[in-house]
Amino acid sequence: MIATRRDRNQAIIQALADLLSAGAGWTVYYIFRKIYIEPIRFGYNVDLVFDQNYWFGLFIIPASWIILYQLSGSYHDVFRKSRLGIVGNTLLLSLIGCTLLFFTISLDDFVPSYQYYYSSFLALFGAHAGITIIQRAIVSTWNSRRIQSGKIKFNTLLVGSGQKSWDTFKKISE
Repeated sequence: MIATRRDRNQAIIQALADLLSAGAGWTVYYIFRKIYIEPIRFGYNVDLVFDQNYWFGLFIIPASWIILYQLSGSYHDVFRKSRLGIVGNTLLLSLIGCTLLFFTISLDDFVPSYQYYYSSFLALFGAHAGITIIQRAIVSTWNSRRIQSGKIKFNTLLVGSGQKSWDTFKKISE
């Protein structure tokens, strides 16, 4: 299937929105670690400073999410996806991506109990999945309304002849 300019533009819009939501999710998780995890490690409250680790993560992590979403086909045929399917796909990809991210970034944290690992993973997953699902729900609702209003149309091949075909043509043309 040949992608139209409209499809490519919408995929770019979705990718940019995903970049922003992944960056926001990373920021929330970074703040969570600075406020709840690092005081345990150092024994005192740590200043919330956005250092080079934050900025490095802010560039690398959202780009990694975009690669994962692209490999899974999230940006293919964006106008024909259901909102429920988008939510399910986002939850699955968030679980996979957050697990990989957790094992590469957070597993070396010093914590007195494994409970902190669980809360750290849930914070990462909740921040990323929550922000991404809300963003994707907004974008897909916007797309759905544009389709229902007739601003976005799909080419349709109607095969047949006679009154039934003519009635079908008039019905979908409205």
